[in-house]
Amino acid sequence: MPLQKIERLNKDRVWALWKIEESLEQLMELFKPDSYDKERLAAIHHPEKRREWLASRLALKEVLNQMGENYAGTYDDEYGKPHPKNCPFHISISHTRNYGAAILCKNAPVGIDVEPLSEKLRTIAPRVLNSSELINSLEQTSLFCVYWCVKEVIYKLYGKRKISLRDNIHVHPFKGAEKGECKAELKLDGAKTVYEVRYLKVDNHFIAFNL
Repeated sequence: MPLQKIERLNKDRVWALWKIEESLEQLMELFKPDSYDKERLAAIHHPEKRREWLASRLALKEVLNQMGENYAGTYDDEYGKPHPKNCPFHISISHTRNYGAAILCKNAPVGIDVEPLSEKLRTIAPRVLNSSELINSLEQTSLFCVYWCVKEVIYKLYGKRKISLRDNIHVHPFKGAEKGECKAELKLDGAKTVYEVRYLKVDNHFIAFNL
């Protein structure tokens, strides 16, 4: 069972990373989806995307278990943000080709994101980064990947859509590294909220989550 990492950040917050090495059938056996989750899986047509979805839910199961809760499924609110059934905790989920990730907090919104490091990311840079962020990440694809992860974290924890990664979320300058922490602010309706975000590199991917 390739639960690659699970970390208790404090008494109220925990995150987990699942490395996808199993077949679809093996993941199904590990996850044992109920009828509702089977319906959700049936709507995902690509087998690889099904594996990603299952891995993220297995990571979610692990963080719930860490907090003494059982996985009873999830539901999406009107904005598409996931919530655990029969549990008041806040969660966030992310997945990509090789990993599924989840974070849980008892008392505050959370966001998590995992992205592969790829030069192809730079083609979307002008849609995601503001001018100063573009300059800061100009020569390092890894920096851009961190910027994008951090912005996705803020987008997810806000959870109400209709915000621009470029115009509403600003990442404070930070030194590039394979792991570290930075600040990001959400500017919306004349108000500004600053968040602390941790990021780290695993294999050829970056993961970020708020603290």
